[in-house]
Amino acid sequence: TNNLGDSNRSYGNINFDYKFHFLPELRAVVNIGYDNIKAKTINSSSTLVATNDDVKGNSSLGFQKRTNELLDGYLTYNKEFDKFRTEFTAGYSYQRFTNEGDNTGNKRDPLSFPSTFADPDVVLIGYFGRANFTLSDKYLVTLTYRRDGTSRFSEKNRWGDFPAAAVAWNISDEDFLKDSNVISNLKLRAGYGITGQQDVGEKDVFLNRYRAGDQNSQYQFDNVVIQSLIASEINPDLKW
Repeated sequence: TNNLGDSNRSYGNINFDYKFHFLPELRAVVNIGYDNIKAKTINSSSTLVATNDDVKGNSSLGFQKRTNELLDGYLTYNKEFDKFRTEFTAGYSYQRFTNEGDNTGNKRDPLSFPSTFADPDVVLIGYFGRANFTLSDKYLVTLTYRRDGTSRFSEKNRWGDFPAAAVAWNISDEDFLKDSNVISNLKLRAGYGITGQQDVGEKDVFLNRYRAGDQNSQYQFDNVVIQSLIASEINPDLKW
C-alpha cells in the first residue's frame, strides 16, 4: 500500500496603525489576515495484494481546500482632562471560512463514482464599541457593546446584542494605603455582561449540508453509478 499526502499552506497578516495629524488623539487601525490550505492525497494498493474481491488493486485521489479571511478595523480616541481620562473605541469585524474538496473514488472499480463536498461558507460580522473613563487613576468605568451576526443561524436569529459594564476601584492608590509596606496592589472590580456562542456542532447548525450515501443507496445505469445525497438535519430555531 502506498499512501502519500501533500499539503501547502500560505498565510499572512498585515496591520495598519495611523494617527491623524490634525487630531493626534484619534487613531485608525486596520488588520487584514489570510490563511489558505490546499491538500491532496493519493492512496493505492498493488494488484499483488491478496483479496477476495474480483478487482485487484485500487487507487483513489483526494483534494481539500480551506480558507480563512479576516478584516478588522476600528477607531480609537483618547483625551485627558487634568485628572480625568477618556478612551472611546468603535469598530467593525469580518471573517469568512470556506471548506471544499472531492474524492475520485476507486480507479479500478467500474462502479466507483466521484464525490464532492462543499460546506457552506461561514461568515461572521461584528460591530463593537467601548468607552473607558478613569478618574485620578483610582476610579474606573468601562462600557462595551457588541452586535454580532453569523451565517450559521437562520435570518431571524442571525444577530445578537451583547452589552457589558464594569466599575473598578484601585484601593491601593488611596492615601491610607499608598505607603503601605504590606499591600502593594489592591483593586476591587465588579462587572456584568452578556456573551453569546455560535460555534455549535455541525449537525445542529442552520446551514444545509448533504452527505453521500453508501453502496446501498446508489443507482446504476449501465456502467454509470449515480450517487445519492442525503440532507442532514438542521435546526432553524437555533440562536445565540
